[in-house]
Amino acid sequence: MRRQRRSKLINTSEIPGYVRLWMLRILELLGGHRSFVDKHGFNNAQLAQDLGFGQCEGDGLDDFYLCSTRDFDFVKARNELRKMHADAESKQEVEIPEGLLSTNIAKLTLLAGLSAVESKILVFAIHVHCDQLLEDTTDMLGKLSLNKLNYLLSIILEIPEKEVRDALSSSGALTQSGLLNVNKDGKSTLERKIGLISDSFAELVNVIDDDPIMLLRETVKKSEPPELCLSDYDHIDTSLAILRPYLRTACHSGKKGVNILLY
Repeated sequence: MRRQRRSKLINTSEIPGYVRLWMLRILELLGGHRSFVDKHGFNNAQLAQDLGFGQCEGDGLDDFYLCSTRDFDFVKARNELRKMHADAESKQEVEIPEGLLSTNIAKLTLLAGLSAVESKILVFAIHVHCDQLLEDTTDMLGKLSLNKLNYLLSIILEIPEKEVRDALSSSGALTQSGLLNVNKDGKSTLERKIGLISDSFAELVNVIDDDPIMLLRETVKKSEPPELCLSDYDHIDTSLAILRPYLRTACHSGKKGVNILLY
């Protein structure tokens, strides 16, 4: 019995180079290939097609999309996957091409004070939530613990594991800003392990060219202009005489942890 084939192959150039590299690292370096291909064939034909199987030299598609154990060339498929991964690593397409996504990530990085590592993890999370094939690929890793998540992200994104752990910590700007929410309860798939600030955020960041606050419109809204001024606080004028110079110095020096409660 033959595996059903599509009449049209999707051009692999449609997958951004850096996303394709992530997929191949998951499949080749992290063992995702065990769920992706076996002696019977590919378990996700769309992913196989998009990665380029059937566009290689030789007899092409027929070599890979035969479903029977007798006909499917498992060894050739595995060798081709290794070659794809090696080629992708040699090209090292790791930068986001110029466009709305890169522009919005730059705005959010500035707005939330993200580090380069936090920004990189955010980009990955956005793709996992809006790219079905990437999500399918990460699902091949099974359900993950928090420690496993840190390790996998370090391999996929080529970041030291300690830096990943620091970026995902509760004290990091990525989680404190609410842009990313790490599920620490039990084990779950990678997509469920790294949640985003809202359900529509991953889509909006790819299509909206506006104030970065608009990307967070489901959870964050601009406040109305203030109605009070200093003259409304004459009753605590003595305290303000001390607090205003203190606040001015803190703002000027960028001192952290300065909080004042007016009651």
